[in-house]
Amino acid sequence: MGYTVYWNNKTGELVPVYDYDKTKIPTNDPAQVYTDDAGLLSKGFIPIRPGFRGKKLHRWRWGLETFKSRAHDVSVVETKNGMTLKFFQSGFNAPKNIISCGSGTKETTKIFDGDPIFENPKSTSLLSRLLSIGGDKELVALDFFSGSGTTAHAVMALNAQDGGNRKHISVQLDEPTDPKSEARKAGYKTIFEITRERIKRAAAKIRTDHPDATCDFGFKEFKTIPANEGQFAGYMDDAETMEDYTPFNGMALDDDGIQALLTTWAAYDGLPLNQSLDAVDLDGYTAFAGGDKLYFVNSGLNIKHIVTMLTRIDEDPTFTPRKIVVFHHRFNDKQLREFSEAVNAPNRKHLQLEFIQRF
Repeated sequence: MGYTVYWNNKTGELVPVYDYDKTKIPTNDPAQVYTDDAGLLSKGFIPIRPGFRGKKLHRWRWGLETFKSRAHDVSVVETKNGMTLKFFQSGFNAPKNIISCGSGTKETTKIFDGDPIFENPKSTSLLSRLLSIGGDKELVALDFFSGSGTTAHAVMALNAQDGGNRKHISVQLDEPTDPKSEARKAGYKTIFEITRERIKRAAAKIRTDHPDATCDFGFKEFKTIPANEGQFAGYMDDAETMEDYTPFNGMALDDDGIQALLTTWAAYDGLPLNQSLDAVDLDGYTAFAGGDKLYFVNSGLNIKHIVTMLTRIDEDPTFTPRKIVVFHHRFNDKQLREFSEAVNAPNRKHLQLEFIQRF
């Protein structure tokens, strides 16, 4: 990025010219490296070159093409060594090296009342710096190896400091702690238990340190479960023939199983993880609403409940589902037929309802 910028001190015009002989760089002599443009000099232009740094020829911050496209972001400055250029760096600014970012171990130990329950955790000052570089106040920080929960801690701390609305998704395997570790002695059987407790303690401390903060310090906890075990045994089984097929017993799901099913469906349908489904009472039958979806996963549905839903669609201006999603295994053929026919009937809002069966 060596070139000469010719400056007209009367008009302010800047003309960059590539006159740099790389083969002459070892001479460290500007007179040999650069070649004056006689035409521009005759018109009163003044040559400005990078000069020296550390007794060696320096170069400009920008390449020639960048200079041409952003000449309006350059100004001429007079120094004791003559004229030079000042480049205005807009947009993304590359971060400088981080020399000191605090001790994550000391920080975590303090949060856990002096117990060194996690080895070599990252510090919140480091994570806060990275978060401030990498995104705005609305970012979502996804940490697939949450460990001691430093990322979540840093997100909450930044929000409290500047009123941001950042969110964190902290993922951690249910990995057991070493039986001989300080964490196990303190009662933490898995690393996830450390993650969860760190987030709780950090939130409490930040609330105390920033009593006027209005950001959300809460979190929701999700756990992955085997898709074909426990209550869901056989749910994903295939069979080569009808004789080999064993129907999945959806009626056997308890409240936890139903909740797991709803959570999975909501995520599949693109609902944010921090958005809860709303229970909808349909004259004694409970459905669940999220976005434009209305989920039917409970048994016991009859025509009275369907009529209540349709009446509410007609009369309640705030009730506008577009997709009716039913758990096939909890309904018989007659219920499904009646439900499908009712959904496809015209309504006063002229909503195009879609009837979706999930197995």
